[in-house]
Amino acid sequence: MQGSERGIDGTSLLAAHHARLQARQMEEAEIQFKKAMWLDRQYAEAQKHLGVLLCEQGKSTEAEQLFRQAVENNPQYAQAFVNLGLILASQSRFAEAGQALQKRLAP
Repeated sequence: MQGSERGIDGTSLLAAHHARLQARQMEEAEIQFKKAMWLDRQYAEAQKHLGVLLCEQGKSTEAEQLFRQAVENNPQYAQAFVNLGLILASQSRFAEAGQALQKRLAP
């Protein structure tokens, strides 16, 4: 049974995580992001937000993977490209960072 069949959707879970994140309940927010992604494996917004959360926890490798998934799932998601560019730049991977930011600026 899919989550939507149980009256649960990714948007509702994402909204719940935003509230928890504001309260700095990082662990619970991470669980909610993962649930949203479980319901929709191509949910770029949840991938991007979990990536930000993981960055804050110092898990840059995992965050980079999530940002890459987000831009793959939604090539128009400018903020995901910006986050990808920033994490690459923080790792001194400037050429890759520039490419990610360039894609963000592309029409």
